[in-house]
Amino acid sequence: MSKLETMQLDWHSAFYEAIQAELLEYLPHLRFQQEYHLNDQPLRIDAIIIKAEAGIEIKKNFAENFRGHNIIEFKSPDDSLTVSGYIKAIGYACIYQAIERVNYNDITLTLVCTKHPRKLLKDLNENKLFRVEEKYPGIYVVEGERFPVRIIESKRLTAEDNLWLKCLRKEADWPDLEKVLQLSAKAQEQVNLGAYLYALLSANREYALEGSKMSKKEMKEIQEMWETLMVRTGYKERVMAEGEAKGEARGEARGAALGKSLGVSSALTIVKGLQKNIPLTQLAEESGMSLGEVEKIRSELLPVM
Repeated sequence: MSKLETMQLDWHSAFYEAIQAELLEYLPHLRFQQEYHLNDQPLRIDAIIIKAEAGIEIKKNFAENFRGHNIIEFKSPDDSLTVSGYIKAIGYACIYQAIERVNYNDITLTLVCTKHPRKLLKDLNENKLFRVEEKYPGIYVVEGERFPVRIIESKRLTAEDNLWLKCLRKEADWPDLEKVLQLSAKAQEQVNLGAYLYALLSANREYALEGSKMSKKEMKEIQEMWETLMVRTGYKERVMAEGEAKGEARGEARGAALGKSLGVSSALTIVKGLQKNIPLTQLAEESGMSLGEVEKIRSELLPVM
C-alpha cells in the first residue's frame, strides 16, 4: 500500500469542496472561507459562506435560509454530533458575531454530520424552548435559537438533491459514486475537488468493488484515472508533502525518546536511515548495534514513519 493510500483522510477539506459543488450555480455570488480562527488558540469555525450580494436568493434545500454570514460546522464520518458539540457550535456563532460585529439577524448556523444525532435530537425535542422539524430528508430545522439553525444528516440526503454531500462518507452507494465521477470533470472547472475525490476514493474503493459488478481490472482503471486527477489538481503532491513533514516530525520526536536509552547519535542514525529506506543491515553496521536491535527499533517507529 502506498504512502498516499495510508494517509489519514482530510474529511474537512473534502467537505469544504463538497459544499461548494452543491452551490455551484451560486459561486459568483458567495464568498467561502475555510477554518475561520476565532482567536490565537485552536478555536476555529470549519467554514463560513458569506453572501457577496445581500439580495441573492439561494434555491437549495439546505441553504434556502442563508443570510449574510453562514457558519458551517462539519463532523467527519467517524465522529458524532453530540449535545456538547451543538452547544459549542452555538458558542462559536456568538463569538463570530461579536468579532465581526454583525447583527444576529444576519447569521445562520448549519451543522453537518454522517451519523444520526439521536441523543441531540432527543434533547432538543424534549426542551420546551425548541422545536425540531425534518423539513427535507436529512435536513432538520431547529426553531427557538437566536438565529436559524439547521442540522444535516448527510446519509439521509437524497442523491437527486444533494449528491456531493450524500456521498461524503464511507460505504457510499455505488450508483451515486458513479454519478459523482461523471460530474466531477465539469465541476472541476469551477471548484478544485482534489481533497473531496481523494477522500471519496480512499474511503469507498473496496466497498465499491464489492457492491458493483465491475471487475478488478475495471476498478483499477478507474483508480488510475482518479490518481491522474489527483496529480492534475496538485492535491496529491500537497498531501504527500504534508504527510512527509508530519511523519518526519513524529519520527524525530520518537527518535528523541529513543535517544535517552540508545544514545542520541545512534538514535538519529537509525531514524534518518529508516526515513531514507537504508537497508537494516547497513544501519546496524553504522550504528554499532545488532540487526535484531535495529529491527526492534524499526517496529517501534513503524506507526509514525
